[in-house]
Amino acid sequence: MKKRILISIGAICIVLFATIVMIAQNQAINVPATSFFAEDMSDDWQVAWGGWGDFIWRQTGATENYAIAPVYLPDSVLIRNIRAHFIDNNALNASIGITATNKYTADHDTIFMVTTSGESSAVRYLTDYSPLTPGQALTNTGSLAWHAFISYTGTDTGGSAATFKFFGLTIEFIPYP
Repeated sequence: MKKRILISIGAICIVLFATIVMIAQNQAINVPATSFFAEDMSDDWQVAWGGWGDFIWRQTGATENYAIAPVYLPDSVLIRNIRAHFIDNNALNASIGITATNKYTADHDTIFMVTTSGESSAVRYLTDYSPLTPGQALTNTGSLAWHAFISYTGTDTGGSAATFKFFGLTIEFIPYP
């Protein structure tokens, strides 16, 4: 009888442990380049296709430095990191990240951000694991909205000749009780 009770308790512990491990696994959403648009709704940022896939670039004569995209995160998750995919082959750097905006006050905070360093003609990625505003990395509040952003002051002649190409952003998160 004692042996059966111990086996039953052991089985319950294994099931609980497996459930906890499954809950804590990273999940991710991708924000593709085609989701981004100029913050002022102009055509300063353009989407093109290259041998690496769709990307966004900022055209010559552009006046809008920011491109943004909505990010739809589930409630009650903790954002773990972001990963930006890009080519940056010029001396100007781009900042890429996510921002939380209070829906009622319009106050906003940058949560995660990476900055490119240029001089690469191949697709690269940068990952940020350290939230700039840790309290906003938890999505269990209904008062916040998130968006991804690109901040870049350089301009390009365009298309496949562009020296800064942004391909997308991956946001990893885990469920938070």
